[in-house]
Amino acid sequence: MQNCKRPLFLLFMLACLVLSLQAHAYDGLDLYDCVISDQDRFNSKGVRLTTVRAILAQDRANYHRFKRRDALDSADQTFVSASQRQLWQSARVDVDPALEEKILRGDAVAISVFVFTPEWIQVREGLIPPNVS
Repeated sequence: MQNCKRPLFLLFMLACLVLSLQAHAYDGLDLYDCVISDQDRFNSKGVRLTTVRAILAQDRANYHRFKRRDALDSADQTFVSASQRQLWQSARVDVDPALEEKILRGDAVAISVFVFTPEWIQVREGLIPPNVS
């Protein structure tokens, strides 16, 4: 009886491995990577920004309008125009308090931004895993 279970267990483990390697689907509106650096912490007039929302909006202005991009910044379709970047001021933005502290403190931080809906944005530390699309 023990010998019969072993091949089934190995088959089950193989199936789990194959399934875990498949791409994870993201059903939101948009997602992108970026690095929050010193250039994102000042607006176009040189005034220091003091909120995460303003810093994230400036990162996208730097990307789209001013073409000042950090090496790991990637494109998005949500924050292309100045009016679209106003979404940062009205949406619910979920950011872990420790990550928020790093951004406000001035650390260079790589983040992933998930735009689930126009009303809900989630910011996570680290880059988007390559198998998420």
